[in-house]
Amino acid sequence: MKARATRSMLGRWALGVSVLALAVAAVVGLVGLNHASGFSAPAPGTVTLSTVKTGIKVEWAAPSYNEDDATMVGYQIDRGRNYIYTTLVSDTESTATTYTDTSGDPNHDDRFKGLLAYFYRVKAIYEDADGEEHVSSPSPHKTITIPYGPPTDLERVDDESGGVSLSWIPPSTPWGTNKASISGYQLTVTPLGDEGLYGNESDLALAFSDLSFTSSGTTTTYHYDHTSGVNTTKYAIASVWGGIFESHDVRFPDGVTPE
Repeated sequence: MKARATRSMLGRWALGVSVLALAVAAVVGLVGLNHASGFSAPAPGTVTLSTVKTGIKVEWAAPSYNEDDATMVGYQIDRGRNYIYTTLVSDTESTATTYTDTSGDPNHDDRFKGLLAYFYRVKAIYEDADGEEHVSSPSPHKTITIPYGPPTDLERVDDESGGVSLSWIPPSTPWGTNKASISGYQLTVTPLGDEGLYGNESDLALAFSDLSFTSSGTTTTYHYDHTSGVNTTKYAIASVWGGIFESHDVRFPDGVTPE
């Protein structure tokens, strides 16, 4: 009788241990599941922007995270205008926290345009223990406006041959190291037809190497021949820096805008 009671107690004890073991296993499994799928993917910190000779340098603060939960594998970099973003780099495949954007602005001949604000933000990319990818929310965005200025004092003088001489004062070079040098000018000519209507703008990419410029002191002059039968009445010129930056335009006559 005593032995039967003992076996009964042992049986209940074993059953209790089994139930406890199953419970522990379930908890461990649940914790393991949350450990992988519940990773919060911290976002990068403050973004810093600056212009260098070749483009816009983007730097950011690396996020803090538990390396037992996941591995940092790269960053996604977004660029925007007017808070509308597109992906500039889908994955840097590097943990480096700096990137130079040399792509330029596709809306301006692949050059970053003066007076326009460019927005940047960064997302962190992680891989957890199960090989699953996690992309963080974006960092706070940062804005930069291109600092390179235009030429000044754009003037026009008609000559007897029907041509036009344009003159301007070159812009001053931005102060600082690792800045782009002026590499040419972008001239936009807007013709006014015989009926008094503006025609299409024609862009002439001007570079020091292939134009006949005349310099007198601080003034630069370019001679432009009229297209036959067209009275060209409006000019705009911008300076180009390092082939990647373009200033905003100055116009002659001032304030004339095509309809």
